[in-house]
Amino acid sequence: MSTDHARHVAALAQACIHCGLCLEDCPTYLELGNELDSPRGRILLMRRTVDAGAPADDATRRHIALCLGCRACEAACPSGVRYGELLEHFRAALHAAPATQHAPQPSAATAGPERAPPPSQSRAQPRRTLIDRLTDLLIFHVTPYPRRLATAVTLGRWSRAAGLAALLNRLIPASRKLLRMLPAEAVRTARLPARLEPHGPPRDTVSLLAGCAPPVLTPRSVQRALRVLQHNGAAVECPARLHCCGAIHAHAGRLDTARDFARHNIRVLETAAPADRPIVTLAAGCGAMLRGYGALLADDPHFARRAAQVAARVRDISEYLVALGPIAPTRPIRRSVCVHDACHLVHVQRVQSAPRRLLSMIPGIDLREASEAAICCGAAGSYNLTQPETAERLARRKLGNLAATGAACAATGNIGCILHLNAVRESMDEAGSAPPAAAAPSPPPAPAIVHTIDLLHEAYGLPDS
Repeated sequence: MSTDHARHVAALAQACIHCGLCLEDCPTYLELGNELDSPRGRILLMRRTVDAGAPADDATRRHIALCLGCRACEAACPSGVRYGELLEHFRAALHAAPATQHAPQPSAATAGPERAPPPSQSRAQPRRTLIDRLTDLLIFHVTPYPRRLATAVTLGRWSRAAGLAALLNRLIPASRKLLRMLPAEAVRTARLPARLEPHGPPRDTVSLLAGCAPPVLTPRSVQRALRVLQHNGAAVECPARLHCCGAIHAHAGRLDTARDFARHNIRVLETAAPADRPIVTLAAGCGAMLRGYGALLADDPHFARRAAQVAARVRDISEYLVALGPIAPTRPIRRSVCVHDACHLVHVQRVQSAPRRLLSMIPGIDLREASEAAICCGAAGSYNLTQPETAERLARRKLGNLAATGAACAATGNIGCILHLNAVRESMDEAGSAPPAAAAPSPPPAPAIVHTIDLLHEAYGLPDS
């Protein structure tokens, strides 16, 4: 294991006191029931791997791969374990070195932190297959680049229409889920003008980071966000040279690439956005990553201070509007709505009340609370592509809880959640299956998932064209 990453893992893991308060907030532990698929169990695996001074075995890799990186454990932890950083450094070490036959492998699902079995034998990590490499190509070299992603979407739609989806799925299994998430009809990538003037008296100016995938996969939501900001008196500037925020790479342990993206974006934002200007994000994952630039570049003497300054200006769009003082919508929406708290919005950015405050302002809305509202839905960036079975189980669990509210739709602040949940919901509808819900024997259908800003846009009566 890399000495640098091992040092970080060892230092960060020391904060864990093995109290287990994180377990009931961990989606994979709740769903799979295996303590090695909990934060406490995974920290134990990391510690033992570092202490052994050897690469991780296959079992350890599987348990780490099943972690969503939702960071719900951080919000529950009384000792302040920075689990997100811990996970990324350990994954960086895994990415850098293959597994060997000498690594720790706790074998019992209920093994406690003080009773882990000794290291055991494991087969060597198999060589990466062509499918592995094609999946990496899709996730790391297509999705973070809007033009490449738009081309891939066009090809995906064409393959689906031509009946070639099955062949594509065999070549790149992750494409099966991506094809399901494509919009039903062809839509143009959202156009992001250099500057949009406010409607009415100017109140503020913001720099908008729309993200990589949202302008391609959910362009209407992006355009609606622009109009909602304008309607509330904000001029909107969209820096043209921004790259991917680096979240997908950082969560996979590709920290060097994530740092390169961060340094580039910091340079752009320092030039394009004055130091007192808010940086507004539409996707919870992007906002959380930008807010983490300070930690990501803490050891970089040239960027540590600059990264922290940029991170301090980042605001989720719901948080920003509430702080600005939103114009009250006047058009009623007579609909029941529940809320799905996106993980990186509630657990990392600690934004929970702002979306509810915006929704409660809309006349006619019947706002309802769902059970496990802050439990991850399984989207988790590229997780739903690399771990599709667990991601679907978590989506069905989430949809069951949302359906139990009887709401007509569910609002959230992350576009990845919207795409993932709607894709699973539609597949369930096609199969004629109902989501599980313990509270009701015959639950209503799962609600459609929309962005909070979509509902606010509707309540303002703003046009879609």
